[in-house]
Amino acid sequence: MTIAMINDGKSCRFWDDLWSDEILSEKFSELYSFAKKKKINTAIGLTTTESQDLLHLPISQEAFSQMGQLQEIMVNVVISNDH
Repeated sequence: MTIAMINDGKSCRFWDDLWSDEILSEKFSELYSFAKKKKINTAIGLTTTESQDLLHLPISQEAFSQMGQLQEIMVNVVISNDH
């Protein structure tokens, strides 16, 4: 399996491409079920600061737990304009 290079994050899908250790829609399937837009790019997913902009609220307890795990992954990711 190939891991996608994020670069500026505009050509890599946040939920569906392999840019982390697993595809996020599969790893966090409960959280993904609350996503407002399933086909957002990684730049949007990583830079959106308000949960209600990405997710239909309220979310389940399991989705809330998965959101915490996802935030731990996201804190270590840097997007850049360098190719």
